[in-house]
Amino acid sequence: MRMSREYQLQLPARQQIVHLWLEQLCKENTNTRRAQLEPLALQATGDFYHYLDVNEDPQRFDLQRFVGIYLSTENPSIVEVARIFIMMRSAFRKLLISYDVPSGFHALEQLDNWTDLVVSRYALAHSRLIEAREARLAERMADLAMLNHCVALLNGSLDTVSVVNMAAQLACEVTGADLCIVFKRERDLMVPLASAGQIDYAGEPVAIADPKSLEPLIVDENQADLPLEKVCQSLGVSGIRAVTCSPLRAGSAVIGKLAAVYLQPQRFTQRQLDVREIYASYAGQALRNAQLYERLAPLTAAQERQRIAMEMHDTMLQTLVTLNINLQVAMAHIRDADWVGAQQCVEAARQLGKAAVVEGRETLRSLNSGCSSEETLFDAIEAEMQLFEEQTGIMPELIRNANHPPCVSDVVRHHLRRLIGESLNNIQRHARATEVKITIEETHQGLMLKVEDNGLGFDSDQIDEQRSFGLNGMRERSRLIHAQLEVQASPGNGTAVVVRMPLKSGSFPGKSDFS
Repeated sequence: MRMSREYQLQLPARQQIVHLWLEQLCKENTNTRRAQLEPLALQATGDFYHYLDVNEDPQRFDLQRFVGIYLSTENPSIVEVARIFIMMRSAFRKLLISYDVPSGFHALEQLDNWTDLVVSRYALAHSRLIEAREARLAERMADLAMLNHCVALLNGSLDTVSVVNMAAQLACEVTGADLCIVFKRERDLMVPLASAGQIDYAGEPVAIADPKSLEPLIVDENQADLPLEKVCQSLGVSGIRAVTCSPLRAGSAVIGKLAAVYLQPQRFTQRQLDVREIYASYAGQALRNAQLYERLAPLTAAQERQRIAMEMHDTMLQTLVTLNINLQVAMAHIRDADWVGAQQCVEAARQLGKAAVVEGRETLRSLNSGCSSEETLFDAIEAEMQLFEEQTGIMPELIRNANHPPCVSDVVRHHLRRLIGESLNNIQRHARATEVKITIEETHQGLMLKVEDNGLGFDSDQIDEQRSFGLNGMRERSRLIHAQLEVQASPGNGTAVVVRMPLKSGSFPGKSDFS
């Protein structure tokens, strides 16, 4: 092949240039896959020789693939691409060394011109690629901001009606549709719950005739999963020209569908379809959360009522019962004209009334603030022991295997105190005991509290826990702190109430509530 009429130079064979060029490339990058590069290098040199022969712009050989194989990366910099052609120039120059200088310089000059054209073309394509990527990134950031805004609004309420209406309204903003409909799945039907947009909609339930109807559905100028006539008939809307239906998912379950209806022809991009699928999944989860909340709300209210009842029973009610007993005794003293005894009972009743007021305030404070205080578990137990001594004249014996109180949360300490207080109240009211012992043992397995007496005892098999609010409340308190409650009793042998609970998660079934 000849260069031109001015320079009658027989150019080196393309195979020679490729051989030297690939040697330099492999020396520069030892990981180069030579067998894959060789046909592309031959294509490049052929393009250069064609440029020399006809003096036309370079042909579009696969430069992107050549660079990607050599550098093992996508979209390398212009400097990296230029370096590849510098090594090609070096190989070409070695083969021209035996030729006359003017012809050799002209050939190298033409190679430089060709290289400039090729690299410039790559630079333009690279710049356009970067601009396109930046544009896609900006679109994705805008989509993300819009979806985050929708999620915040959808999660702003746990009322099902509000969530459904909000889902339909936001869907119109996300999709730009003329009408958006939110359906709820009920067995083999899709029941419309809410709609928004420019079209008045009063549709009927749509039958789920095929499992594919639970999958995404697209009807536009590019594709038609269903005929438009059937879509119009199913939705009860005439003049539909395009529609998408996206499943409302809660986990892996399809709980409904979101339909976006258009009265003008549409051609949906993959980005648009992806955004509405993501939005539909968020809307489905928000709808499921609202449904679960409505189901759990009555149970939560019942648990709160039970908690308040336990607090009232274990504090003020017990104190008021004792106060009433003192007043009855005072009335008996008055009938017998025993004014000293009556005065003592009235004074005791007055102290109990003050205690009831304090306990009422403490109960309200604990219900409002979560029982937080600075007292330790030992402080709480000693306070219950002192109150028991004031009411019965018996000071319980405290046995513990540690000088420092166990590290438990405020909530756990509060429930343990109430359990001990209820046990002591039962001893005062029923046991006729003369000795009471409270044991606290902390081991690597957990914490054990025992309240035992030498009183009358009872047959534990005969206790009706459904009618014994006190015992039922103690079991409920134990459950709340993931503890085990055991009542050991027999007639004539006293009673022992034992509470066992973990101090580390995993000691007993369930999650512990400790600091």
